[in-house]
Amino acid sequence: MNIEEKINDLLKNEMTDESFALWEFVKSKFTNIFNRPTSSTGKYHKRKDGSIPTCGEHTYEMLYAFVKIKDAFTKAKTNHYDSILLSIVLHDMCKYGTTNALYAKHTSNKHDQIIGDVINKNKQIFSKVLGDDHCLLLEQSVRYHSGRWSTDVNKTKKFTFSDFNPETQLLHTLDMLSTKSLLNSDI
Repeated sequence: MNIEEKINDLLKNEMTDESFALWEFVKSKFTNIFNRPTSSTGKYHKRKDGSIPTCGEHTYEMLYAFVKIKDAFTKAKTNHYDSILLSIVLHDMCKYGTTNALYAKHTSNKHDQIIGDVINKNKQIFSKVLGDDHCLLLEQSVRYHSGRWSTDVNKTKKFTFSDFNPETQLLHTLDMLSTKSLLNSDI
């Protein structure tokens, strides 16, 4: 089973049918970058053995970890749970931009802003399934998943996660743990 199949299987088992259908629709609108490296320069996301994971491996690792600890945050098969799963699977979907993502030489340092903008521009689609509050949670989580390094952070004041929903910090933490090779999965 390849990494994209593992991601889809996990989401199909964990999400409500409506949210999984939303994922399938949204996924069809993006270039599949799950086989591209998480770091185009090789400087970041290094594993203990020096290898660089693919975007799919990184995403799956985060999903796998969250599913194992979900009870600390929410109940399964709810819009809240689904919005967190979607934030994880979508957070790096624009890692190589939106045009020519298969051929872009480098990752985009604005990928957080790009995916946040995509969700904002299509909020009627996301809100129809998740509801307005969970759509906002999803947008904010992906837009600020890079923490203090996020593109849209207000540079005139000190960054603090208390200005955002708790799910934003959760996504950032999972991302950082994976980046530092501190998460395990079944791959």
